Amino acid sequence: AYYVHVNASKNGIFTAMTSQFRIATGGPYSITLNCPSSSQVGSSLDCNLIILDEGEAATESICSVWVDSDGNSIMDSTEPQSQYSQQTVPQQNLTRAVSINVPSSHPTGNYVTRTSCSYVNSAQPNSTASDSVTFTSAEVPPAEGVVPPAAPRPRTRA
Repeated sequence: AYYVHVNASKNGIFTAMTSQFRIATGGPYSITLNCPSSSQVGSSLDCNLIILDEGEAATESICSVWVDSDGNSIMDSTEPQSQYSQQTVPQQNLTRAVSINVPSSHPTGNYVTRTSCSYVNSAQPNSTASDSVTFTSAEVPPAEGVVPPAAPRPRTRA
């Protein structure tokens, strides 16, 4: 909040007034990233990004979402990632479906999916959130023309 104090005088009459004001540029913001606990490599990781604009003005946000494959908390060009732009409304939640294509070459195991959102025309710092996910290997369908072995037949008594 800012304060302004004004002193005025005319013909020997003095007056003063103080007023408080804010510059509404959007924010602060609260974000949450909700991903499934597991997903298969070679498919899309589908998550929900929830942004709460706790400020007084609508603003555009740009969010990057990525799988932190190397664990350094920084989005690298080799990591599976997506970027989204959206308009937020003051005092409301915005839920955005986000999808990251995780190639079949990505190693399986436990990873952290992260997001970082910046705000256009706002002095607010970036907001970040994360969620854990376990990547498993995709099930390989049987090769074309290969018939899986038949289950043994139960014996019958005569």
